[in-house]
Parts: sequence; C-alpha cells; structure tokens
Amino acid sequence: MLRYKLILISILSISLTNLYAFRPLSTDQLQDAVDLWVLDSAEAESAHGHISTWDVSQLSSLGQVFRDKHSFNSDISSWDVSNVTDFFYTFSSA
Repeated sequence: MLRYKLILISILSISLTNLYAFRPLSTDQLQDAVDLWVLDSAEAESAHGHISTWDVSQLSSLGQVFRDKHSFNSDISSWDVSNVTDFFYTFSSA
C-alpha cells in the first residue's frame, strides 16, 4: 500500500511540475527568458522556473535564441523540440 502511495505522489508531483512549467508563446518570449537566465539565473528561475523544465513544445523556431550566449551551459536536454523547424543560428557563437 505504501508503495502505491509513493507512486501516486510521484505522478502528481510530475503532473504539477508540467502544469506550472513556463510555456513561452513565441520565440521572442523565450528569447527574453533566456536573456534573463544568462544575466541572472536566480531571478529567471524565480520568474519562470528552472530552464530545464521550460515547455517549448509549441514553438516552431528557436532561431538565434542562444546566439552569442558564451556563458550558457545549462541542461536543456529534456526540452521537447519536436515542433521546431527553425534552428537557424540557435547556438551560433555560443
């Protein structure tokens, strides 16, 4: 019984995290958040949550989002970029 309660708590925790994840509606909105993250990650995390949890699944362009962000080194490997068709210069000079 305890095992099932722990599983349920884990599922609810994941669901709530996804429910309140930052979901930029445009590349410009994501760009503003990334700029803030690079400038002050603590402030960005307070405003938008950790960058690894941001939901970019509705965006079709990540063009130039990390361009010239030399200090950027955060884990975004969990981002769902399946709808992205434009990666033009996304990490150029980063």
